[in-house]
Amino acid sequence: MIDAINNIATTLRDELVGAARFIHANPELGLEEKKAQATLVALLRNHGFAVETGLAGMETSFVAEFSTGPGPVIAYLSEYDALPGIGHACGHNIIGTSGAGAGIITKKIMEQRGLSGTVKVFGTPAEEIGVGKIRMIEAGLFQGVDAAMLMHPSDTAMADDISFANYTFEYHFTGKPAHAAAYPWEGRNALAGVIEMFNSINALRLHMRDFCRINGIITEGGLASNIIPASAKAVFNLRALDGDTLKTVIEKVHNCARGAALATDTEVNITQTGLGTKEIRNNKRIVSLIAHHFDNFGIPHIPRDLTQGIGSTDMANVTHEIPAVQSYIGIGNAAGATHTLSFAKAAGSETGDQAVLDAARVMAATGLQLMTESTLLADVQAEFAQRRKPI
Repeated sequence: MIDAINNIATTLRDELVGAARFIHANPELGLEEKKAQATLVALLRNHGFAVETGLAGMETSFVAEFSTGPGPVIAYLSEYDALPGIGHACGHNIIGTSGAGAGIITKKIMEQRGLSGTVKVFGTPAEEIGVGKIRMIEAGLFQGVDAAMLMHPSDTAMADDISFANYTFEYHFTGKPAHAAAYPWEGRNALAGVIEMFNSINALRLHMRDFCRINGIITEGGLASNIIPASAKAVFNLRALDGDTLKTVIEKVHNCARGAALATDTEVNITQTGLGTKEIRNNKRIVSLIAHHFDNFGIPHIPRDLTQGIGSTDMANVTHEIPAVQSYIGIGNAAGATHTLSFAKAAGSETGDQAVLDAARVMAATGLQLMTESTLLADVQAEFAQRRKPI
């Protein structure tokens, strides 16, 4: 099967690279990815997929499907949103196109070998703002999928991943305005509440568990220096490696806000902003298959560990719903860290082109193995059932 996958990938090279380069040259922000969506939808339709667009209340989403009858349902996920100011500095042009490529390769092997089953490609917008996959989960679009994969570019390939659970809150302090020189005792300083909250959190940091992250900014602090601010706001992004720990962090930070309001005679209103993401729970059986196929295709890879940079992703939420993995495909050391101009350059380079093909080949090989080996798929589903628990 490896030779057959290589042959198909070779015939698809110009189409896949062309799509990846076009998306890279036309970066679009989350929920605005009309060109990227149109490019991937056209590619999949040209290869015989039935495609629905505008799902889960998002104009730029899509689900492509090819089925030959009853059997396993294998899915590949595509992302294609860019970052403000620095374009595809997270390489989503590679993710989007490799997901489509994996789907096409899988379809062609299914046809060649008379395999019964279904392959799907999910077009998931707005990963950078943590929206697309969560809305698609809420719409029930992943129901019935037996296994799913996504491959993200990095400097080096890695079969596994680690991510933070991640929630963001706004803290709006309200007080009473007054002339800051003539009658300051008449006022209640909302900005003082925000500052006291920051001070309390800084005292809290000493007692936090390892790999907890608390990052905040002041978004409103008053209108003039001679007026006691009646309104002030801060936004805090809170992260931890698991949901239970994050719950504790959230409650402690909320208490810092409540205590700051009490100390400054102000009031605070706490609001969650955005949907929030869970920690990733990669299916280790699928991870082992990805690593095996990295070896089959001669792709160097390293283990994922806590010494490497850790972020957050809405793909993590998918891993809580179905057996799924996010892995990494290498685009070279010159890429540097994600969300940088050097990474954006690498994502549109020849190493980025090769990453599209490598990721598509590895995911397709993994998906086809799951489709054709029922005991293997049963192992994957048994692991998922064992690890699943409420957050």
